[in-house]
Amino acid sequence: MLLTRKRRLRLLMGQQTALIPRAERLRQSGEVFSRLEELEVFRKAANVGLFWSMSDEIPTHDFIDRWASRKNICLPVTEADGMFFSGYVPGCKMVQSGMRMLAPCGTPPVDSSQLDLLVVPGMAFDAGGGRLGRGKGYYDRFIATCRAPRIGICMDHQMVGSVPCEEHDMRVDMVLTASGLYIAADESARGTAGNFGEIFPGPAGCEATA
Repeated sequence: MLLTRKRRLRLLMGQQTALIPRAERLRQSGEVFSRLEELEVFRKAANVGLFWSMSDEIPTHDFIDRWASRKNICLPVTEADGMFFSGYVPGCKMVQSGMRMLAPCGTPPVDSSQLDLLVVPGMAFDAGGGRLGRGKGYYDRFIATCRAPRIGICMDHQMVGSVPCEEHDMRVDMVLTASGLYIAADESARGTAGNFGEIFPGPAGCEATA
């Protein structure tokens, strides 16, 4: 039953995302990354794990290229048995890895312990940090081994009342959308890197929209 709910939510999110014009996606992306840039955890981070967005994700390409000369931006590379991050250099060759994801080619891998911040994609999130991925578990397995604070980013419609989660599904500490900032209320769901209040200073999360 839980898997069926996940499939239905993935289908719904995919259908809704397909209807959003590119200009609106870029507008929301600008709002999301403006919020991210204001966070102390981002300003202090030297090594930032991001992702090269696909067509049904909030656009990240412009942000990555803008910051790649100032921070060590790292992007995920998926393999049959897991995922690791490699450094991104503007203009570097990008090749397709698992799940149709583009990843840097020929750049050195980065150990998960070196990441200061992990920015996570998702097909849907909720205000408690619940995340709906694509079903392969790459991020769930990686997050389980990574102590960096994790921030989910998405478009407004991808913020839902409740994401169906199983025991192995890893939560994020915070979700950023164009319309708001959501901090996970359950401390047991948060990352382990330092004091949460110091990492993410600011107001508590607001209610998620359905």
